Amino acid sequence: MNDEKLQALMDNPAAAGQLLRTSLKLYIKVFHYYLYHKEFIFQPFHEIVIKKLEDIAFGNNTKNNIYIGIAPRFGKSAIAQYFTSWSYALNQDCNFLYTSYGDDLVNEFSSVIRSIINSPLYKQLFDVSISRDTNAKDLWKITGGGALRAAPLKGVITGFGAGIVQNTYGGAIIIDDFLKAADYRSQAEKERAIDIFENTLKSRRNNPKTPIIIIAQRLATDDLIGYLQNSPQADEWDFCIIPTADEEKQTSIWEDKLPYSDLMKMKRINPFLYYSQYQQNPIVIGGSIIKTEWFRYYPLDVKYTYRRIFITADTAMKVKEHNDFTVFLVVGITDNGKMHILDMLRGKWEAPDLRKQLVYLWTKWNNPSMYGLNCSGVYIEDKASGTGLIQEFSTNTSVPVFAVQTDKDKLTRVEAMLPHLEAGNIMLPVNENYGSNPDVLSECQAFTRDDSHKHDDIIDALCIAVQEGLAQLEVSILDFFR
Repeated sequence: MNDEKLQALMDNPAAAGQLLRTSLKLYIKVFHYYLYHKEFIFQPFHEIVIKKLEDIAFGNNTKNNIYIGIAPRFGKSAIAQYFTSWSYALNQDCNFLYTSYGDDLVNEFSSVIRSIINSPLYKQLFDVSISRDTNAKDLWKITGGGALRAAPLKGVITGFGAGIVQNTYGGAIIIDDFLKAADYRSQAEKERAIDIFENTLKSRRNNPKTPIIIIAQRLATDDLIGYLQNSPQADEWDFCIIPTADEEKQTSIWEDKLPYSDLMKMKRINPFLYYSQYQQNPIVIGGSIIKTEWFRYYPLDVKYTYRRIFITADTAMKVKEHNDFTVFLVVGITDNGKMHILDMLRGKWEAPDLRKQLVYLWTKWNNPSMYGLNCSGVYIEDKASGTGLIQEFSTNTSVPVFAVQTDKDKLTRVEAMLPHLEAGNIMLPVNENYGSNPDVLSECQAFTRDDSHKHDDIIDALCIAVQEGLAQLEVSILDFFR
């Protein structure tokens, strides 16, 4: 965008207005330059959000309501403001109800949209203006058309409806950050937001098909979005989740603004913040089941005597983005009954690469020069790709491979591991930030009783290690005293 192109639009207002009505992205590009004399820097995730909002306006949305989960300060409010003003260009009868957790936010939102609609360019292109009779910060009306009501969630929203009676797009309820970030621990505030949504906002629709648009970052597992995801109305929602980091590709969705390296520092220092506000996948603080403070750490500058060193494996079914990882753990059982995590490989590999990873790890650790003994074997859960791996290594190699049967559910296996963890018998190297430790601790923090967590591959490999290491050690000690 430049001054010359902008002038061309102003010289042909009718054609320009029609063109901008067809594309929210082009509308944003033009008005952002017009208002601020600089380009709007579109990232691929911005275009995802824009397409979702266009589908709502053009009636192409498959679900009536949408949640767009995106990191703070990534342009979500700006896009929502442009979308709202653009909607009046599509249909001046639109009625919008905009709300957020704070007065300042709703007033700023309302003021920005008013300034866009009151701009000479907007009036020239769309022949839409705000009535002078009703032009307050919290309520203003379009001349001969609809209106916008802006109010904080804690405010009283009465006497105003969003959308239009006709069964066509005519505005929406927009919720922009339903909870202040500092209130993520407050059960009262989280429940209040849910109560207002259910008993106030939903009743403000002039038409049952008036869309509700929530644009926010996640703050807790039991926030408004968590409530919606686990409620019967979940089928009415399009949950558009935009994580900031892609850990497989080791990239950030906006590298110039928040580099991947900074996100990984955040993950180590404050995993709760990382997973909730930046990955849109909140975890329970401190771990609801597995308390991460129960892990102990062993220094690397001490020579240990190990009774056994062995490998455990939890293999994934598939390698697509949403599937679990494959995890190989190298475990050492010390002469005083502690379990040291010596090494870990975690990734998504097809069968040939899966075999290569295991061969590499076995070759590395089946080495008496390291701790005076060979690696005693590989324990693989007998399921999915693990079954094929067991069969191949048993048939074609001399590697001692043992099939592990999991006849108990995952939660029961985890609960069997907890006494060993709480007693300080499971130890990671150095400290919580060393090597792969942040991945171990983060996954343990996120583990839930209802299986709503995203990954548990490291935990599965840990459970096998306890079952085949510490639990077996307990049996041998009992046999000694019989």
